[in-house]
Amino acid sequence: MTRKNWALAIIFFILTAVFAVMISSKGPAGNQQVDRNLFTIADTAAIEKITLRQPDGRVQTMQKRNGYWLLNENHAADPAIINVLLSVLNEVQVKRPVARSQQEAVLRQLTEEGVEVELEGGASPARFMVGGSEGQRISYFARDEKAYVMELPGYSSYISGIFYLKESDLRNKMLTSLNSMNFQGLDVVYPADTAQNVSIRYQNNMLGVENLLRPDSSVLFQYMMIYEPLQISGYLTPGEDPAYDSLLQTQPMALFRMQTVGNSEGLELQLYPPLPGRRQRLGYLPRQKEAVLLDERLAQAMLIRRHDLLLEQ
Repeated sequence: MTRKNWALAIIFFILTAVFAVMISSKGPAGNQQVDRNLFTIADTAAIEKITLRQPDGRVQTMQKRNGYWLLNENHAADPAIINVLLSVLNEVQVKRPVARSQQEAVLRQLTEEGVEVELEGGASPARFMVGGSEGQRISYFARDEKAYVMELPGYSSYISGIFYLKESDLRNKMLTSLNSMNFQGLDVVYPADTAQNVSIRYQNNMLGVENLLRPDSSVLFQYMMIYEPLQISGYLTPGEDPAYDSLLQTQPMALFRMQTVGNSEGLELQLYPPLPGRRQRLGYLPRQKEAVLLDERLAQAMLIRRHDLLLEQ
């Protein structure tokens, strides 16, 4: 080998060594040994309390009480959302540590924009930060001043999004459930057309319609299935949508009164006319003084009128 080739070989080995050092110190830390289950909660059934501290100062607290989850001490939590949240905690895995060169920036982002998650119950309470970028579908979890890129095996969704939900998103969406065991009465009232009002009651142990001798039983039974259970799309806070706020100042087009065994007051729901181009219909619970949103198709199905129950001649 000539002197020139020896020199080139030495330079090549030196560059190779330098490159290897750069990869290990500055490159992605994905090759470092890391516990993929660092944030995984194996026994989510042992969790008794979940606290989510949002970057804007809001705090959402979900606590298990007698087998049910209570949200912020005042509302029933949505069991479907709770199940998703617990599933994420049970299945989430570390994909790789954040690259060392990006650790400081990611930790700063989580401090400013992330959600602090605190879990209580079981053998080891946990506390960590979550965040990331929904647009890039990248989720970060961090604890002990170390950030990690997270994943759900088999999914490519933005994992951290479930921790940013507002109180209105986390609340139970079921208004009531009317069935043969608890049903007492259902009134559908149309203020502008009272001739189309419908009052459904048990008559001789069968569902019937007041002042209607022979209602169409097929239509009646299909209609009652809407209320097994009756679920809204969400709750609307004042000022959240000016169009809905304005509509709330007008007269509702229909009023629903639902009575069940053991609930002497029952549930009242006011339903308003649709807004053009909207897929959600505005409703209002006068006793609770809360505005709600219903799927437009559900709202249309609820608007049964007296003539709909007449048997065809």
